[in-house]
Amino acid sequence: MISISDIDLSLKEEKKYWKNGHREWKEGFIYFLVPDRFHDNAKRHSLHFSDRHAGFGDARQLRESCGGSIRGIIDNLDYIKHPGCTAIWLSPVFENNPESSHGYAIQNYLEIDRRWNTITDLQESVELAHVYGMRVFLDMQSYIYKHIAEIALLHQKESMMKFGRMFLREISSDGHHFHLPNCPHYTLAFSRMLFEEEILVVYNSSPSDAKEEYILIDSTLNKTRKT
Repeated sequence: MISISDIDLSLKEEKKYWKNGHREWKEGFIYFLVPDRFHDNAKRHSLHFSDRHAGFGDARQLRESCGGSIRGIIDNLDYIKHPGCTAIWLSPVFENNPESSHGYAIQNYLEIDRRWNTITDLQESVELAHVYGMRVFLDMQSYIYKHIAEIALLHQKESMMKFGRMFLREISSDGHHFHLPNCPHYTLAFSRMLFEEEILVVYNSSPSDAKEEYILIDSTLNKTRKT
């Protein structure tokens, strides 16, 4: 389990950050794409049709991964820039449920899903998009950010929650299959380690449903076994 304090949030050396911040969003031309469905980085010639084409793939095939990648985006930035786009909006590229191809079933916010390449590829795509004069932003349309923000306010108000190391805990409905939150109405569990004792904060994001779930904690971090 990784603590927030273990994450390196320092600025990249020699990184040139976006400075063209004067343009209002309403003046922008945003290109939204799902990496899995945009381009798979294979070299091919586009097919041309006299009329608008319905596309390829049946319902079963379209529920599976189509093989698109961040590298496919990098190699086709000129295609996105050509109509005048000023920004790229990416659907989530974090580690997802293997059955998901759209990106909205995140299981790990600290890793890029290997199906869509690596963090290095993501960084390269942002840097090259800036060369083209385009911003890149990740999809934040996830309920978890809102609820983490609410818990952050609790940390500021409650003295016992202000200090120590914080850990995001995995949950389970059956006590056997544990995972991080991955649906709109989930249980969000945090542990706060302070003076070898663990304070557990559990947050039910559902406005109406009561929940009975198991929370996985690390006993090696809590030497006194007090929770």
